[in-house]
Amino acid sequence: MNLTILLLTLALISAVAYSAAGTKGVVVVVVTMLVVAVASFVSSPSAAMVVGYGFAFGWPVLAGSIAAGCMAGALFQKRKYVWALLPFLPFAYVFWNSEVARENQSTEKQLVYDFVFKHKDLARLTGGPVRASLVTSTTYSDAGRAKYEFRLETKEPLYAIIEVDRSAGQPVVKLACVTSLYFGQRDTSNSGCEKDVVSLYETKWAIASSVTAPVEEIPEVPPIPSNAQVSMIGVYEGKPKSSNTPTPVNEEPVAVRVVITASNVPLVLALNSYRPVNWTVENQGRPISAVLLSGNLQSTVTGTTARVVPIGKRFAYDDRQDDFKKLKQQVSLIAHAPVKDFQGIYYGTEFYVRATK
Repeated sequence: MNLTILLLTLALISAVAYSAAGTKGVVVVVVTMLVVAVASFVSSPSAAMVVGYGFAFGWPVLAGSIAAGCMAGALFQKRKYVWALLPFLPFAYVFWNSEVARENQSTEKQLVYDFVFKHKDLARLTGGPVRASLVTSTTYSDAGRAKYEFRLETKEPLYAIIEVDRSAGQPVVKLACVTSLYFGQRDTSNSGCEKDVVSLYETKWAIASSVTAPVEEIPEVPPIPSNAQVSMIGVYEGKPKSSNTPTPVNEEPVAVRVVITASNVPLVLALNSYRPVNWTVENQGRPISAVLLSGNLQSTVTGTTARVVPIGKRFAYDDRQDDFKKLKQQVSLIAHAPVKDFQGIYYGTEFYVRATK
């Protein structure tokens, strides 16, 4: 998308230059590009490499953008304003097509992550909830298929190869195999499942001493954008109205206020407590993808239309607690993103959640 905007900008500049000064204007544009290339070489080797690759391999595209701009400029000179817009239509098409492809890829990636982290056979290998990280994704010349590779966190590294079939319109995800060979050791021209394939029921790879340990169920969550921020808040209980007010015997929820400051960055909010809490969300203008709720006793969430997903009984209001790391990992697995920030205190009253970089 950024490349499309860059090429469109070059075409617009060329159109203005040609309309104002004809061929001389375009010469000025080209000379300016060369001066920028030289300046980048002098100031930054990395920038020089990018510019160098652009000129070496992308010159037909650059020339095409300048030519489209010149055509538009010539038509504009002749007062054919509607026709002058036609050379820019390919840019609009490429932009739209890339946006559709990006959205489809994001949806497909979410499906693949859900498939891997909920796969019970992979959970047997890792000895509990699936612990994995994406290593590579392969796009073939055949747009009807794709391949993803995940590294499983086991005593000795294992790699799960996931294949995606897009031929039916909707992506169909399947586990091709699990292998002990990493990407560089396999024949990349094939599926990678020709040798050193590991049985899904072998126990020697498990993290735990026994693969009979219960596997935590990963709940269904709404689609979560890849740029979402995951914020975790934990309390032992809500603060009573006064020091003389005991915790209700019937375990009535005590209100804890959560203020979400305005931002365009999507948010996954993970809330936990020991005693019942009424988490009162005040959203000042930010998309909330989901609220993950956990705790020893049943709590509630009000003030938001985001889906509330119960994720168990763990709670942690201090990062030194035994359950903190387990809860943090559980939240990360469900949200498919690391926990960006954590706030915790014994008596909770009010929290502010701001976007982090």
